[in-house]
Amino acid sequence: MSTAEIAHEQDHLDMLHARVETLRDDARHQLTGVLRETGGTRQGRLEREAAAGRYAAQVARYDAAENGLCFGRLDLRDGDRHYIGRVGLPAESADDDPLLLDWRAPAARPFYVATPAAPHGVRKRRHITTGGAGSSGSTTRFSTTTGCRSAS
Repeated sequence: MSTAEIAHEQDHLDMLHARVETLRDDARHQLTGVLRETGGTRQGRLEREAAAGRYAAQVARYDAAENGLCFGRLDLRDGDRHYIGRVGLPAESADDDPLLLDWRAPAARPFYVATPAAPHGVRKRRHITTGGAGSSGSTTRFSTTTGCRSAS
């Protein structure tokens, strides 16, 4: 890979980590607001408990995803590019494609099953390994499979 490609991938990883921070901060803010509420009807208290559980689960999900957030990239023959990771990350606009596909999503399946004999529309598959805390200053290694041959 060229230095420019590595820099582009690192910028993308940095953006993903920034998006996780934004989503985690939003969930923490919502959780704090729900936990500050008091009183109300029994129904209101139940709804508040459910919301607190939902926001706490979101915070925990983003905390857990921080290490190894993005571990792959798919370049498809139709020109689309998908990054694969531990969690799905929505774009800021609901009209845009997700920034990161959850590894369990059907759209991520070609990352695991594409072979030279059955490429499933994949032009290039890249494995991304990061090390270190956070994204900036972390060590990033790439392993790319292009077409039917392996390249680095």
